[in-house]
Amino acid sequence: MTQSKQQLYVNDIVWKRCLFYATVLFSVACLCLFFMQRQAGFYIADFSQYWLYYVFFLISAIFTDFKGFPHPNFGYVSFDRISQIASILVLGIVPAAIINGFASFIFPLVNKDYLDNDKKAIAVATFHNSGMMIFMILLAGFLYQQLGGQIPLLDIPWEQALWLTILLITMQIINSIMMRFLIKLRQQKLNKYFNWFTTLVEFSSGFAGIFFAIVLNAMSINVIILFILLLFIAIVSLNNFAHLQSNLEKIVLQRTHELHEKTKLLAHQASHDAMTGLVNRAYINKHIKQLLKSKNYDNASIFIAFADIDNFKSINDTYSHDAGDVVLKKISNILQQFCNDSLIIAR
Repeated sequence: MTQSKQQLYVNDIVWKRCLFYATVLFSVACLCLFFMQRQAGFYIADFSQYWLYYVFFLISAIFTDFKGFPHPNFGYVSFDRISQIASILVLGIVPAAIINGFASFIFPLVNKDYLDNDKKAIAVATFHNSGMMIFMILLAGFLYQQLGGQIPLLDIPWEQALWLTILLITMQIINSIMMRFLIKLRQQKLNKYFNWFTTLVEFSSGFAGIFFAIVLNAMSINVIILFILLLFIAIVSLNNFAHLQSNLEKIVLQRTHELHEKTKLLAHQASHDAMTGLVNRAYINKHIKQLLKSKNYDNASIFIAFADIDNFKSINDTYSHDAGDVVLKKISNILQQFCNDSLIIAR
């Protein structure tokens, strides 16, 4: 899931394009879900016998969605991989897709802080997150089961551990591809999408979901209750730590940006005249030296012209130095208008 404090949609055309993509993704995901539900060969836990597990996983999916933290650059990361993996390995692929898809659909609608309550962004997130979740669980779960993955999961022999690892990696890849595509549609840069800490959280949540599934399938009710309690404490603790980590990263990024801007300002002040905005003598001297050393120029292709303003002293003496400053600014503007990019005007 994604959440971002920055402007997600630069205009209505971009938003409509993203909404169209999100609704198509959601519709196709629902069709795939309907098709797979009617096919034989997929384990589906009997609702009449496991209805309590169905209710529990829906609650846990919503809970893990809410117990999220801001991504440093592209918004929102949650612990929902726990519920996704565990529900696949306990109830089956199709029930897991329905439960987590439904939780992802309602989460943007009921969370008032999500996406700063931007209704356009929420509309896209509702359909996109749900469609992405359904697709991710169906495709990754189908591959896992075709490779010989065990559903319901009772133990982890070495071969089963390999299939479970492939399940986690496949889900992460599908999630990343679909999120990158949406970010691309938003016309945002992708260079800061990957983050080691958020990736570690998602994989750790996946492994926790695997062990949670084994506990639910093979352990007594006392062990299940104890494990749920420990898992709840772990999620709350990690969530607090993740918020701290996210805030620290934001502070570092903000300070780095401020330092970069100050460096640019100091470099500009060192090379430009404060009054006219023209480059100064230090800059032009350095530029001339670089031109003389360059192989792309010869002495015949370089010319330097000096100019002086007639009777400028009398302007300062008669009308004050402030008036003289205005004259200098006007003249610098006129010169810049009539010079092309290959010419440099300096003061």
